[in-house]
Amino acid sequence: MRIALALFLLSLPALPQALEVFVSGGPTFVNNANIGQFALTPDEPRYRLTDGFRISIMAGLNTGSRIGHEVGYAYLRTQLRSELAGETSESGMAAHQAIYNFVFHLTRDGTRVRPYVLGGANLSNYVPPGVGVASGGGDTKFGLQYGGGIKIRFYEIFGFRIGAHQFTSPKPFNLTGRSGWIRFSEISVGFGLML
Repeated sequence: MRIALALFLLSLPALPQALEVFVSGGPTFVNNANIGQFALTPDEPRYRLTDGFRISIMAGLNTGSRIGHEVGYAYLRTQLRSELAGETSESGMAAHQAIYNFVFHLTRDGTRVRPYVLGGANLSNYVPPGVGVASGGGDTKFGLQYGGGIKIRFYEIFGFRIGAHQFTSPKPFNLTGRSGWIRFSEISVGFGLML
């Protein structure tokens, strides 16, 4: 097993590839944000998520002139809003995402400006207010994402990335009265290495 792993690692430089690592962030807008109620009664508050922000770190491997794959982690910060009889209150809430994307670049590897489109899957762990992710109190949902943007190389190895992406998943916490999937639309700016 160790010999096979060593041979694989030694053969990687022979493949056409480039490594990219970006740290990105930006505002996130929530669509279909109503996540439901504990019970369908007039005295039970409705819960919804508010707009927030998202920070991510993505590592990409370009395995062809135009084709790449990226994996990463993202932290989404939002508010859980409680609404009852015209009264609202908010508590901070987070979601942690593990992400995989298939990336198609519209220009060849090595060009300075690289528009791209992507699509992939994520696991989002929604953590309610007052609960830590390490305590296991979150609700994990499988989701999808898609989007596009542009990468610009400057200097030798540094890059700049602007993107618009949408992440979608079933609504967390399995409350009553929910319908459809929740959608997070993100506009992000990032900096990183393009090796």
